[in-house]
Amino acid sequence: MVKLLGVIALGVLLSACTSTASQPSAVSQSTPASAAATGSASTAATTPAASASATAAASPGGALRVTADIDLGPLSAQGQPVAAEAPDGTVFYADGQVVMVVNGDGAPQAAEHPGAKVLGIGASASELYVVTPQALIAYSRSTGNQTGRLALTGSPATPTTAGVAVGGNGDVWVWTDWATDFSGYEYAMVYAVLPGAAKPDVLSTAGEPGTLTTDGTHAYFLVASKNSLGASLMEATSGPQASSVAAAPTQALVGFSQSQVVLYAQPDSLYTYTPGAAGTTAVTTHAALPVWVAGTSSGLLFLTCSKQACSTVTQVNQSSGTTVVSVAVPANSDILLGPDPVVVGVESGHLHLVRLS
Repeated sequence: MVKLLGVIALGVLLSACTSTASQPSAVSQSTPASAAATGSASTAATTPAASASATAAASPGGALRVTADIDLGPLSAQGQPVAAEAPDGTVFYADGQVVMVVNGDGAPQAAEHPGAKVLGIGASASELYVVTPQALIAYSRSTGNQTGRLALTGSPATPTTAGVAVGGNGDVWVWTDWATDFSGYEYAMVYAVLPGAAKPDVLSTAGEPGTLTTDGTHAYFLVASKNSLGASLMEATSGPQASSVAAAPTQALVGFSQSQVVLYAQPDSLYTYTPGAAGTTAVTTHAALPVWVAGTSSGLLFLTCSKQACSTVTQVNQSSGTTVVSVAVPANSDILLGPDPVVVGVESGHLHLVRLS
């Protein structure tokens, strides 16, 4: 068993995301109209915003600020919410067996009932992807109808956490982990689900949970070495295989920002990998220790904690490691999504969705 120091967010781990940036929750921009009707994954898709890689590449500017704080209701007794942001800014989340949707700043509405505990969520402009302990289920966002279901059978035990990264060409990547306590995690299964595939392809049985991310075309994740002294950064394209592209620190936080894979390793190391390059580039950062990183339209963001709460989002220059600006969020936050910066967290026993700009 591999030990994790403060990385698992909202019980998902840990993003990505698609969004995507994804990490154990997933994670991936304009403000849609009001909330979707109950029973549909969302209203008819609006014109998608720029891809995650293009949006995240924009030069960050201006101070971060809270633009909306939406009360999602009481935290369930299970206490393991997961969330994902679609390319149009719609946020999907689950805290049990019902997937909820928030369009813009509207009230949450029920979207899907997969019939089992939801472990991970991902979304494209047209599809919603839900991971349960047994399967990856796809739904049409325009109709709410189920469009696919693939069994995830590679895990040595019933999965307890999961995450989804959604590509722009219909590719979907999934990780599942089967830890049964909060002291650490087992190695993760990593799957590729290609368009039209009859079953998922297993990319790795030794993935590090919560490290799956995507640039919209490729997926990236960490695989632990056999001696646990390091890891390999893996790249998967539109195929059933993944290859090592760089050495990496183990137990790192992983995101995709400004056309680079970004890895944070304790205590103060920030690594970047440019697709196609040879190896990573490292800089020192003195930003407060993050529990989550995300590439967003506001640049690279760290979610950081004090002893009392995880309630600060800090913009970090990924080239120099210097901090740019911070903002307090009014929730004890655990998930940071992108490309548009969104925080999902807990405040006074209620889940909150906080939008930033």
